[in-house]
Amino acid sequence: MKNRLTICSIVGYMCFVSFIVEAAQTANTNSLCTAERYDSKGVVKQLIDTDSVELTNGQVVRLIGVQAVSRNLKAINQQFETANWAQSQAQQILPANTEVHLVLDQQLVDLDNRLLAHMFTSSGTNVQQKILAEGLAEAAIEQPNTLFWRCYYQAEVNALKAQRGIWQHQAFQPKAANLARHSSEIIQNWQGKLDRVFHQHGATWLVLNDWLYVKVDDAVKRSVFAKTHFENLKGQSLIVKSTVGYQKGRWQAELFEAWQLIVEK
Repeated sequence: MKNRLTICSIVGYMCFVSFIVEAAQTANTNSLCTAERYDSKGVVKQLIDTDSVELTNGQVVRLIGVQAVSRNLKAINQQFETANWAQSQAQQILPANTEVHLVLDQQLVDLDNRLLAHMFTSSGTNVQQKILAEGLAEAAIEQPNTLFWRCYYQAEVNALKAQRGIWQHQAFQPKAANLARHSSEIIQNWQGKLDRVFHQHGATWLVLNDWLYVKVDDAVKRSVFAKTHFENLKGQSLIVKSTVGYQKGRWQAELFEAWQLIVEK
């Protein structure tokens, strides 16, 4: 939990509203996805998966902000079939020989020596936004590469509301907060009614379904959720994106960033 979290959103209800702090609450999504400049360009050779692309020069680009659907053979068949379907759909967005432009972020390469970049078509379409808006991958925003995080967050929320792509399948629905009974380092979406809000040990705690305790450290509250009045959310259904663990007699999750929280209305 100390490391910054990625987003692995597994949500599929009809009536979600994004809960973005600061001015992005009313900003037009497309304006959040526009690049002011490009750092390089290339031509697509093949789409390796919905989160990675090979260029004709041999460079493999890992798309910042998205995570391909897992092909876990031990998972239910729906998950495996959905992953294959999502990749086939994404290939229509980035067919071979497509000219693309790249925007770099804070980190240049990942641990597999793949170039980390935001990708745009020659017409200016943000590829990650398109993939997320169609529900073909999960948003995966990881510090410090957050240049277009509001764009990707909003694109995914819109897909959730419309139940497009992977979000129409049961395998990607959120789990009830009271089902958090096993520690896991895997990001999961937990859904539940906000029953209580209290302050203790330098943090605000949100209690979902009278079971899952969601920690918001005071420093995070000041920097990320300064304009969020958690008390006003009591009684509403929340989606929290987090790993979970058992500490001090509680099942706990933790919020570090605004994109970990969605409010259901």
